[in-house]
Amino acid sequence: MDWHDRFEQALVLHRRGELAGAIAEYREVLQLQPGQFDGWRLLGAALLSAGQPQASLDAFDRALTIRADLAEVWALRGDALSQMAQPEPAVASYERALAMQPGRAATWNSLGLQRRALGRAVEACASHQRAVVLAPDDARFAFNLGLAQLTLGKFESGWEGFEKRQALPALATPFPVPGPVWTGRENLRNRDVLVLCEQGIGDAIQFCRFLPALVAQGARVSVNRPPALRGLIESVEAAVHWIDDGQAVPHFDLQCGLLSLAHRLNIGAESIPARVPYLAPPARQLQQWRARLGPHGRRRVGIVCSGNLHHANDRRRSIPLRAFAALQDLGLELHLLQNELREADVAWLEALSIIDHRPHLRDFADTAALASCMDAIVSVDTAVAHLAGALNLPVSVLLPLGPDWRWMIERSDSPWYPSARLYRQTDYDNWQSVLEQVAKDLIQPGTAAVAAAGVSA
Repeated sequence: MDWHDRFEQALVLHRRGELAGAIAEYREVLQLQPGQFDGWRLLGAALLSAGQPQASLDAFDRALTIRADLAEVWALRGDALSQMAQPEPAVASYERALAMQPGRAATWNSLGLQRRALGRAVEACASHQRAVVLAPDDARFAFNLGLAQLTLGKFESGWEGFEKRQALPALATPFPVPGPVWTGRENLRNRDVLVLCEQGIGDAIQFCRFLPALVAQGARVSVNRPPALRGLIESVEAAVHWIDDGQAVPHFDLQCGLLSLAHRLNIGAESIPARVPYLAPPARQLQQWRARLGPHGRRRVGIVCSGNLHHANDRRRSIPLRAFAALQDLGLELHLLQNELREADVAWLEALSIIDHRPHLRDFADTAALASCMDAIVSVDTAVAHLAGALNLPVSVLLPLGPDWRWMIERSDSPWYPSARLYRQTDYDNWQSVLEQVAKDLIQPGTAAVAAAGVSA
């Protein structure tokens, strides 16, 4: 079989999604014809689809030594670098592609995502805006523009874009039965409203603050209760009927996703309901945790170093536990507030003298009770950070250079959580200076990081 036949066979396998076979055939072609541009280009594309970004990058770079004037290759090279969490060179590749072919909407969108990762929020917003102009019907682009606008505090337009998640299968609210959706225009007095929790636990904690506003408008509100929040979320100050998994969906006149309430209520940066605490740990569990911890000697600091391993942004938001060594010699009593820990982090519990409570943390009601026994909390951007803010506990939130939209930019406080202090990376993927600043603040009385929570034992 000559190289032409092998190349055709590789194309057939590639189109079928048989990536391993296609990759093998492309490699055979390139053994025979090492200067074959399309062979390297398509090998790179197949490797990228197969989840081998470094190998795909090598293939694209080889293709570009043969021919450097095809925008598609530069864009795919940017995709490989993005998968490898190298946003700066990814941005350069996307910009090179767009200089050749500025009408590539998907590339503008990808450029925006990588600019966001580098903390270049204004440029990211402009990139996403360009993608939307080029492809106004693509919900992905409008959704990412909305996130960029929310990051910049442009809430009115940001919430509009955020609603585009409903057109994205991975993010759409799972309405259990068909029915009319509350748009914010319908009068709620004496209406039955079904609110559906969606996405993560942190989202539910952040957005449940809007439930009292529905009740205040005269609605009879039913909400599905995430199992992990049972025993905690019902402490929100609203007369709400809670629905557990397996229970029948009650009658409703209107339904709405929990994360759509801010949009429906026309919430702006100055009108976020931030009266805290708006959640509270169950009294019985709080008493149990106080008894378990015993007398309060040294200052207690709760630690959260990582979140859900499968979160799309986990690579940038979770931190190896060893990085918390900056807190080790401050005379503090360190407590782990998370119920799961990466295998590589377990050995560092003993090395850093962090007290491990994982066997006793059954749900977020337990986590809330334990957190309420702390004098301060240091957490990456995960559900416990939201929990601490909702409980009005002093929490230092550790943020990557390109943070999630809700933490906005260029501020050390949060309009969502008055008790939070935000610590931001200044260099991509560098947590050392962040934790060193937290350590300094933890030993300085009067800082937000050590302000008394008022609920410790």
